[in-house]
Amino acid sequence: MMCMRSPDRTPIASCWHSALKQPGPIHRAWGLFVLDHGTPRERASILARVRTELETRRDVYGYDLLAWSLFKLGRTDEAREAMTIALAQHTEDPLLRSHAAAMGLNTAPIRRVRWSE
Repeated sequence: MMCMRSPDRTPIASCWHSALKQPGPIHRAWGLFVLDHGTPRERASILARVRTELETRRDVYGYDLLAWSLFKLGRTDEAREAMTIALAQHTEDPLLRSHAAAMGLNTAPIRRVRWSE
């Protein structure tokens, strides 16, 4: 089954069942897809799941997903803060850089930031 928005623009939530079978609060690749193609309600659901995951799994891609969630919900200042944490780890990934650029962040090297505890 392919998980795409139907021509009549119905929510893509019907595809969540397969992505949510993985362990943990969120399937990150699916989360990115929903953030780019889903409804505001679906985006808010992704944000909640990302926040839950970050309670136990704080890493570059978790902070990137948090930042992208916030950005897609129009919370740009908070998104930039989260993206700064992700970029501070100096992970070479074009996706991180493209998200940062979309938020208007300079993608030059950023000072190291300690993970919050």
